[in-house]
Amino acid sequence: MANDRLRIRREATPSPSGSGRHMTRAELAEAVNQYVWSTSRKRICLDADTVSRYERGQIRWPSAAYREGLRAILGVGADVDLGFHPTPRGRTVSASDSIRPSGQTTSAADKSSVSEPSSASSANSSHKVSMETRLAAIGMALTTFPASADRIPHADLLKKAKAAHDAYQGAQYVHLARALPGLIAAVADVGSSRSEQAARSHVYLVTAKLLSKIGDAQMAHLAADRALQAALLSEQVELVSACAYQVTCTLLREHGPAEAEQFSEAAFCRAGTSSPTQISTKGALALISAVASARRGDPAFAQNWLGQARRLADSLGTDANYAWTAFGPTNVRIHEVSVAVDLDKPDRAIELAAPVDTDLLPSGLKSRRGQLHIDSAWAYLQIDRDPEAVINLLEAERFAPQTVHHSASVRGLVAQMLERQSGTPGLRGLARRVGVAA
Repeated sequence: MANDRLRIRREATPSPSGSGRHMTRAELAEAVNQYVWSTSRKRICLDADTVSRYERGQIRWPSAAYREGLRAILGVGADVDLGFHPTPRGRTVSASDSIRPSGQTTSAADKSSVSEPSSASSANSSHKVSMETRLAAIGMALTTFPASADRIPHADLLKKAKAAHDAYQGAQYVHLARALPGLIAAVADVGSSRSEQAARSHVYLVTAKLLSKIGDAQMAHLAADRALQAALLSEQVELVSACAYQVTCTLLREHGPAEAEQFSEAAFCRAGTSSPTQISTKGALALISAVASARRGDPAFAQNWLGQARRLADSLGTDANYAWTAFGPTNVRIHEVSVAVDLDKPDRAIELAAPVDTDLLPSGLKSRRGQLHIDSAWAYLQIDRDPEAVINLLEAERFAPQTVHHSASVRGLVAQMLERQSGTPGLRGLARRVGVAA
């Protein structure tokens, strides 16, 4: 049952942007994060996806820090005024409150944690401070008026952008974050030729990917929109589709699944199929549309989108990575798991994940491999099988350590197991590495 009290209260609260509109989910999440930090010095990572799950009634009893922040920002005195009620099991974090990871892309689609890094994880903490500094530098590069500089040949820019895409898919986020401010500055004032605009689009596109994964949602949307505008000027159909996919990812975080699906559907109808690359980017749009349908609670539409993705994957005939989409039959199966997660069906997610062979994916797709195990960990946690959840998180860490270490979703899962005093072997070591106080 949807939590209309929370949604109505949010929509009655003005946006802090001064736009005259109501507060968005992303704005509410950011305000709660800032409130909790300013009042308790606890660093939490609430985001728009988790607020959406609150409003859909999939999380009925958030952790205490989150409830306090929501009460303060929305101006109510009691949890019941926001539609929150203790679960029958009486946990601070219920079985349905393990912040669900995104399937992207996406999404994802990342969730929240109530714990600061402990002293035992000082190395990890300093690593994250360094990443925060780099993300801030990316944001500054996106919002600074471009200075005049010597032009870099667009062929060299495109080569660097392709290396950046590879770094993202290989979950080399620190290396990528270090390189992006310079690349953004280099493309801010490129020429108007189609090839130069293509190079510009690719730089903004990979910037949006990183910020969607671990950065600021509004900056991610800004980068994705710039990528799309440059792609349109490049007149490359497949690049337009790839950028539209990324815009959809940011809309999921900023404006919710209905608006995101409307956008992706329009892009899907426009996408071409005259080459393997165009088939792949069109297929990626079908997958993100399935995720959006699932998040708005429509399993029939989600399955329809998955069906379209399967047909495109069958026509492609292989697990490929055209335009860095990772699109193919195996990635469709991975998204079937993500859709089951978004529909809050842990048993179905476990059933679908079991036969997926990620070794069929092209080499280098570490983040995709890791995401399947993160989704599986969420599913096992819902049915109180903590050992299997930890095993999957450790396997995700083996494939993509930076994906795990920078994931608020993983921190949320780990924090939940710690809160219910799980003694699962390997959990406390993992908690230290991801920055959750054990």
